[in-house]
Amino acid sequence: MNLNTKKKNSNLHKALVILAGTTLFLALIQVALGAIVRVTDSGLACPDWPLCHGKLIPELDFNILMEYTHRLSASLLMLVIFSTIFISYKIFKHNKIGIFSITAATITVIIAAIFGGITVLSKLDWWSVPSHLALAEILILFLSIFNTSIWFGDFDNNSIWKNLHIKHKTMLSITLFSIFILIVYGALMVAKGYGSSCGTWPLCNGELFPTRLPMIINASHRFLTLIVLGLLLHSLIRIPTYKSPMKMFFIIATCLYVIQILVGWEIISREFSGTIKSIHLILATGIWISFSLAIGTSLTKNIKTTKKQHIQKS
Repeated sequence: MNLNTKKKNSNLHKALVILAGTTLFLALIQVALGAIVRVTDSGLACPDWPLCHGKLIPELDFNILMEYTHRLSASLLMLVIFSTIFISYKIFKHNKIGIFSITAATITVIIAAIFGGITVLSKLDWWSVPSHLALAEILILFLSIFNTSIWFGDFDNNSIWKNLHIKHKTMLSITLFSIFILIVYGALMVAKGYGSSCGTWPLCNGELFPTRLPMIINASHRFLTLIVLGLLLHSLIRIPTYKSPMKMFFIIATCLYVIQILVGWEIISREFSGTIKSIHLILATGIWISFSLAIGTSLTKNIKTTKKQHIQKS
């Protein structure tokens, strides 16, 4: 390989690092904008798709601006992901987990874009908004793993995940799935109109076990919140990570989760303020990103061979 080729690949690698981080940041922005669109009731400000009121650039009022910005953000995210996968296949094809994750992310963002249109055309039917959010969170998972593959390399026999005990792998998988379910369940609860059915906290209108369906659904979300908190604490305390960044991501996820619980209480005390509800969803995605990065780190970060046996016996 001549000097010019090496320099070109080096520049492409730097571009790939920047693009990978940008995709994850834009995905978070997309979820944040989606939360703002929802709490401001701007979801149907553009009743058609992909145009808005039949125009590429419509006349803008506040609600149209919110919905239109959300769409433009989605378009920018797609463009950056397409650029990322192009460069990845050019210089990063040796990294199997990186190629898999960015390919899966590309497929997911296309499906999410189509589903965004379905969400609008279905007039925000109760099932469409949580499904759209679920796709966004799946996209974030793939982008998180892709970023860690760039930072730490490909999956191999010295990766943390490869050397974890099966019980730790199981708990990590359960925790990841539980966080995902909690986020989607919360969106489903709000879409069904049950988000404010429990007007007190921590009890639901003074009841530990309510009997009416809207209150049962809301209280179930709270119980699931406690279960996920326990799972996060287990990951933080019990799963061996040594000096890996994985521990840092566990700490960030757990701290954000505690803040999230306090924000949940604040939503009620502030009579279900739209601003606080937006922050609630953004924090939930922050937790999801942090834990996804922890999983990605376990797949791509190597451990010292001298510590391998200790991890397997833990």
